[in-house]
Amino acid sequence: MPSSHASRCLAADKLLQAISEKSLTPSQILRELIAIMPKNYVFTTRELLPFASRDNVDTFLWRMVKAQQLERLARGVFREKPAKEDGLILTKEQVLAIKRRAFSGRMARADAGVLAQRSLNSASPANDRARFLSDGSSSSFKLWPDKVTLELKRAGRRLMAMGESEAGRALRNFWLQGARRCKREEVETSLANLSEKELTQVIALKKVMPQWLTEMLPSHIEASETGLISYMQNTLFRLWQLEQLRH
Repeated sequence: MPSSHASRCLAADKLLQAISEKSLTPSQILRELIAIMPKNYVFTTRELLPFASRDNVDTFLWRMVKAQQLERLARGVFREKPAKEDGLILTKEQVLAIKRRAFSGRMARADAGVLAQRSLNSASPANDRARFLSDGSSSSFKLWPDKVTLELKRAGRRLMAMGESEAGRALRNFWLQGARRCKREEVETSLANLSEKELTQVIALKKVMPQWLTEMLPSHIEASETGLISYMQNTLFRLWQLEQLRH
């Protein structure tokens, strides 16, 4: 019995042949395309646009959702309607990341309370909306079926460069608090027990952090010979790779 991967490859070959022969309608193409997607695969509207016009894609998706053959996770984000017993539960972060990747963008997590203090003006009412950072424009959208509102706040490249490691997220939250609100004791406590790998990451992040934040780093990070050596080795390896590419 052929594997599911082999079956999808065979179905994809048949679909490509049908497209080249123009023997399928746009709706049929989209239906066949979704049928060969892996189980629980989450896709966006933009992934279907190379295969049909925007009007055809929108109409097709609306009908499929209405017929309960597709599940709408957010505006422009879908998957096949899973059976209750094998439906993969996705977090808000996962759905949001899929939506951002559809626009060739990146997202990052940050403490909702910190972002609320930083992003909302004093006249704005407090709310429990989940907030994230984005390298694109600020926006918001709702997740279905609970209609939870997520907000994306535009962030600069250096803030995004802090990454998604535990240490990187902690430092990004301190950065967002700002020099006046950030407390040295909290920074030292959060970075007190770093592994060698995390030490290397923090040392590497110093080049993008603001000066006031680097001055709050615990002394054991500055004095870490193993972390510095590891960072140097990684840096020299990348430089060596670039040198090889030049030749």
